[in-house]
Order: sequence, then structure tokens, then C-alpha cells
Amino acid sequence: FEIPANQKTSAGLATYANSITLTPGTVTVDLVESKVGPSRFTIHALHADFGNELRGGEMDRRNVYLEKQPQKNQLEKV
Repeated sequence: FEIPANQKTSAGLATYANSITLTPGTVTVDLVESKVGPSRFTIHALHADFGNELRGGEMDRRNVYLEKQPQKNQLEKV
């Protein structure tokens, strides 16, 4: 199945892809990166129910939030 990935940076997309792969029974197998609108991940799940939480979008929202947080070295410059 496919899900949207709303991260804007390569690091954000990698973090989200790794978060999915660390979820038991799921693995990120492909990324279609988009310059306009959300990118899309192709996910393989061992059982159809394993993807329900991902389809809800909560993990995507949390990773977008994480991506927007200032990094430690950025805080030191302020």
C-alpha cells in the first residue's frame, strides 16, 4: 500500500521511512519524492491490519513536527 509523506527534507523522509521500518510487521520499500505536494512511500506489511495505524497519519504528523524542531547546533547560534 502507499501512504503520503509530508516531510520536506531528505533527513525528514529518511527518519519517517526508518520509523515505519522499525514498526513490527512493516517495511518501507520505495519512495516517490515530490517537489509539489506530499511524497509517497510504498509500504509492505505482513498483514493488512499492520498498516492501519500508518494510514491514519499520526506517525507522519509526528515526523513532520520533529523535522520542524530546531537542532541543537542551531540553538547555540541564537
